[in-house]
Amino acid sequence: MAAEVWFDPREELADALDLGVTIRRAEAERMRTIAAWAASRTTSQRGPARVLPGQERRVPFGGPGSPEVPEFLPAELGSTLGLSAFAAQKLLSDSLSLVHRLPDLLTLLEHGEVDAWKVRMVAAATRELPQTVAGIIDCQLAAPARRGAPPRIVRLSRSTLQVVIDHHLRAHTDPPRSVQQPGSRSVCSAAPIRPGRLPAGI
Repeated sequence: MAAEVWFDPREELADALDLGVTIRRAEAERMRTIAAWAASRTTSQRGPARVLPGQERRVPFGGPGSPEVPEFLPAELGSTLGLSAFAAQKLLSDSLSLVHRLPDLLTLLEHGEVDAWKVRMVAAATRELPQTVAGIIDCQLAAPARRGAPPRIVRLSRSTLQVVIDHHLRAHTDPPRSVQQPGSRSVCSAAPIRPGRLPAGI
């Protein structure tokens, strides 16, 4: 009787796993490129401080702390990339959020350790939060990656994310509790995120 042969799917699908990492890194680069393009349009098209009726306004699509960019920029982005107006605005907003408000999660995407849809989910859910609160959430979801371990965002669900947001919003409105709150941006900035031991397929 022939011996049963066992195949390791991770070995058989190694190329597919590697391509997954490549895709994640490309998504990160695309969002950095879009955010830089939007910022360049902000600096190159400065108008008068007072906006007249019918004149194009500047909007912080990425949320508090992100650059204010021309309000019709999503339409230009959409026509260039072949996206709908809604999809283009969401891509622009997420790109600005990740670059200017959630840099740790963007770094994880650049390392290929998390899917783009998941960091974009966090970007959308935290868009209206104060920048300090978004920064703390960014830090805590990525924190284990500073020790080379899988980041918390990998197992994050939408419902759990909402619990995290509610918790930090309560802390933000209660200064005595938030002063010593662990995971602040200053603590996060002390150590860089390192590529971890996370399997590429997760």
